[in-house]
Order: sequence, then structure tokens, then C-alpha cells
Amino acid sequence: MSDFVTMQRRILREIDREGESSITAVVQDAIKTAISFYAGQRFWFNEQRWTASTSTSIEYYSLPQNYRNIDTLKITVNSNRYVLHRRTWHELEEIAQSAQTYSGYPTDYAIQRNELRLYPIPNNQFTLELAGQADLTELSSDAATNAWMVHGEEMIRSRAIVDLLETYLQDYDRPRIEIYIRRERENFIRLKSESTDRILTGRVRRSMW
Repeated sequence: MSDFVTMQRRILREIDREGESSITAVVQDAIKTAISFYAGQRFWFNEQRWTASTSTSIEYYSLPQNYRNIDTLKITVNSNRYVLHRRTWHELEEIAQSAQTYSGYPTDYAIQRNELRLYPIPNNQFTLELAGQADLTELSSDAATNAWMVHGEEMIRSRAIVDLLETYLQDYDRPRIEIYIRRERENFIRLKSESTDRILTGRVRRSMW
């Protein structure tokens, strides 16, 4: 198990700056920048499933704060689960305007500005299950950790080191930089391969929305 401060210390050792607290903030920024670079990539460890309940006559719902991309949205009606059909916001707007206003169990949805819109408007309390890609817990303290610090540790660390060597330290030892570029690439390929295997099994992380 690794955490934010452990990665910082290891990076400082690898760039020959161990114990130099004056560049701690720069190292932290390099780590967070590396995470931001890969945050949009799909890996098995940043998949998640959320659940929530609809409310009668409520059409719009805020999506989870750590939501990034959606794979499926399902609804449970009388113990049966149905997949909702995704539409663009404009398509749903046209349907809602052209059809007579009525309520029922939702069959369609659209997303705009991190907000979920359901159609028809729910006439009861239904359970929603959203599966997709999530942003991981932010590293807000030295003791903080997430899957980037564990499963993606070497990939993130290598990218952060390249960033530091090229921009902050301006180290022009290209063979040294190439070592970390290669490590980053190798670990990216490894994680993608492992993710493909895991995703095909349907294994995802679970939490309450």
C-alpha cells in the first residue's frame, strides 16, 4: 500500500533530491499533473457503480461528484431492471415539448452539465443504477491514497519524474529521461491489458451514489 507522501519521497530519491523540502510543492504538482493526464483513461480501478432513488415529479438529478463517463443507466421497476435509452439533451427536449406531459417510469435520459434528466418524469420512487468511469479520491494530504498510488504507482511516478527532469530541473541527460519514459509506457500497456481482462469479466467497484 502506498500513499501520497511515500510517492513524493521515492521521487525525491530518484531525482537525487532526497530530503529537500523546498521542492515538495513542485513534486506534489508533478504527481497531480500525471494523474490528471491519465484520469480520462479507462482502467479497471477507476470503474464504479452508483445507486440512487428517484422522487415523484422530479425530472432533474445531480450526478455523483466523482462521475466522469457513463456506460449504462438502469432502473428497477416492480423488481425488474430495465436499461434506459440515452439521448442527446436536444433530443429529449424535443420529445418533452412535442409529447403530452405525463409521468411514469423513465425510459430515456440525457446528460448536460453534470445533470441527469429523466423522461418521462418519475411518478414514483425508483432505484437507479449507474455504471461508468469515476474520478478517484483527491490527494488532499500526505497520508491520502487512491488507486493511482497503488495500482498505477509506477506509471504515475515515472511520468512525474519525466516532468520534473524536463521542466523543473532541466536535466538534459536524455538516456536517463528515456528510462522513465519507457517505464511509464510499459506500465501503461500492462495496466491496459490487465484492465481489458478485468473489464470483460464485468467486475466493477461499488459504492452508494
